[in-house]
Amino acid sequence: MKKQSFYNIILIPITVAFLAGSVISVGADEEPGKWDKAGKEIKEASDAVVEATKDTSKQAWDTTKEESQELYEKTREGTKEAWDKTKETSEETWEKVKEGSGEAWDKTKETSQEVYEKTRDTIHEATAPEPAKETPPVEAKPAE
Repeated sequence: MKKQSFYNIILIPITVAFLAGSVISVGADEEPGKWDKAGKEIKEASDAVVEATKDTSKQAWDTTKEESQELYEKTREGTKEAWDKTKETSEETWEKVKEGSGEAWDKTKETSQEVYEKTRDTIHEATAPEPAKETPPVEAKPAE
């Protein structure tokens, strides 16, 4: 269907009706029957323009709704694909971070354990009592 502009749909018919009304009023006293007939024809034409305008606007509205629905569906589909890709990438990233932080935590625990054991051993060496020196056995003297 050919798209009609505001000029073709509204402005031309209104201008024609206005001019016809002016022509009717100028020569109204000459032949009233012809002018009545012309007035009715103009009214019918005007009504036809109104109906055509309604039809055209309804068709335009229906087309707009249809195109909007199609655009909405395409946008929704594209958005869903983008969201799915984002979720997938986020999940992969989370798994890598979790794996990396788990390895880092294990290494931290291992290093901490080594430091703890070295420190504990050093403290024990520094604070442990010295081994008792061996003293020669004392001989008992007979009681005199």
